Amino acid sequence: PVEKVKEMIKKGYQIAQNAIKDFAGERFIFADIGPVPVNEEKDLLEAYKEIANTFLECGAQNFLFETMESREAIEEIASYIKEKAPGSFIAVSFAASPEGYTRGGFFVKKLFWDLQQSESIDALGFNCVSGPKHLLDLVQRLDKKKIKKYLTIMPNAGYPTLLGNRMYYEQSYTYFSNNIEKLLEEGVAMVGGCCGTRPKDIKGVAEMMHFSGKNIQGRQEFQRMLNDIQDGKDDVSYVLVFKLSRFGRNAADVLNSLQLMQDFGVNLICVEDGIDSSKDAGKLMISVLSAVAEIEREN
Repeated sequence: PVEKVKEMIKKGYQIAQNAIKDFAGERFIFADIGPVPVNEEKDLLEAYKEIANTFLECGAQNFLFETMESREAIEEIASYIKEKAPGSFIAVSFAASPEGYTRGGFFVKKLFWDLQQSESIDALGFNCVSGPKHLLDLVQRLDKKKIKKYLTIMPNAGYPTLLGNRMYYEQSYTYFSNNIEKLLEEGVAMVGGCCGTRPKDIKGVAEMMHFSGKNIQGRQEFQRMLNDIQDGKDDVSYVLVFKLSRFGRNAADVLNSLQLMQDFGVNLICVEDGIDSSKDAGKLMISVLSAVAEIEREN
């Protein structure tokens, strides 16, 4: 029933508003709208308008149309929302299979390029069906110079296994965050997760973005760690990172930070790279790998 749906939307939006009250800094609530089932009595645009109006009544300014199967009524509803709320932000995301098609059989890249011309849509991208690696492959094949909108990607956690009556995603959160990092390096502006993603997957992405390693300017926690080392706080002997790019991807910053640490008797261990700066070959490997990481970041 329509009234029941409206009630659920209003209560859900209130939950989101309450959830962000305790968080500092910029945060945004998006009105999340998926594919709408229609019948002969109501056309698709009217169904979208009913949902959009309910969100607008709640004060929504940001809208995400996700897991779309086609572009039917998308431009029309986006224009309608912009007329009602001129300052609103509208993102549209198509469900993309590893083969590059939506569930409706449409070629996702054609949908993506066609809607680049829409004046009412602010962000375009893909979500659901595919895991992060396949959506990364899709993004890498896009001609970035032709993209006019913010690029948004929200992959599934991976691919599920059926255990009993449950769908289980066994991929690790590091697999998810590592591929999200690569998507960001491809120029993706908005990232998130779809089916199978857990709070720790999103937390892993947030931590990766906070410690992306581009440079140490603005990395307040990194700076605090260096200050604590200089002050002799907590009797630190080693700094442990998963891989060197988590410590830094600017060669000068990596080497300067490492030298400061070693001046106070603290060494760096990079688990994935197998590096221990207390060993003879460690610092040489750090110099080489940090230079390579900086080249990859710049290119």
